[in-house]
Amino acid sequence: MEHRCSVRLPVAINVLLYHNNIPVVHCKTRNIGADGMFVRTGSLKYGTNTMLKVEFKPEEGHDIHSHLMPAMVVHHANGGMGLMFPGGNSEAMKVWRNIVRRMVLQNSINQVDTLLKQNRNESPGFGGFGNSVKLVHKAKLSVA
Repeated sequence: MEHRCSVRLPVAINVLLYHNNIPVVHCKTRNIGADGMFVRTGSLKYGTNTMLKVEFKPEEGHDIHSHLMPAMVVHHANGGMGLMFPGGNSEAMKVWRNIVRRMVLQNSINQVDTLLKQNRNESPGFGGFGNSVKLVHKAKLSVA
């Protein structure tokens, strides 16, 4: 049984997995959270509790430094592995949590935008109000 401390988002990020400090496989995440990720590794599997390292870049073109974090294999399923990040306040962990925060914020914005579009389509009188909410919503985003 899995015990997660954070919500997972369906996000694909390129990562490089290391085992014993040797790069093993380039893969993509299927979902991410503040405390871990699920990576698509195909048939490659390591035993539960195996310690790996995950290398990632915050965003393509925005950061010349990649970050390396320890991760523990917690389960296998559907062509991949669930990884958990041990606690800590390393620089890499801070960068990772910022990435997750941005993804959560963007996901929330997308959900609100979808709801506003649905409401405009269902209720003709709601259109003007929906546009106003969206403009205020975007203004707040640009300040943050």
